[in-house]
Amino acid sequence: MYRSALALILIAATMSSAEVPDDWKKIRGLLKDFDYEVEKMDDWVQATHDDYLNIFVKGYKDGILLQAYFTTSDMDVSERSIRKLNNKLSLNATASRFYIDSDGDLMCEAWFPGDMGRRSFRNFP
Repeated sequence: MYRSALALILIAATMSSAEVPDDWKKIRGLLKDFDYEVEKMDDWVQATHDDYLNIFVKGYKDGILLQAYFTTSDMDVSERSIRKLNNKLSLNATASRFYIDSDGDLMCEAWFPGDMGRRSFRNFP
């Protein structure tokens, strides 16, 4: 249940005003509970997993921005199919947004207001 909730909120575009969240160590602990390898970069936290989406975490507008992307350049997928999927995901999105970046990758972002604790992280769609 928690892994599916995590997968729904995830999805990497660079935001010029984004930075490493102040509570990144707490976030690292939450992601490690899901068996992610977590590394602090210059202005974001990168979480990688062998079976799940890689996640990029940034502080943004007094909250946390979670980002992930699906690379489509190596796949034999039409642009039309990607756009249809993007539209379908966007129609059902509540706390996230989906878009296609300049490389043609399908992006997902979710913004979480305030500090992220274990309970709020678990309940976040």
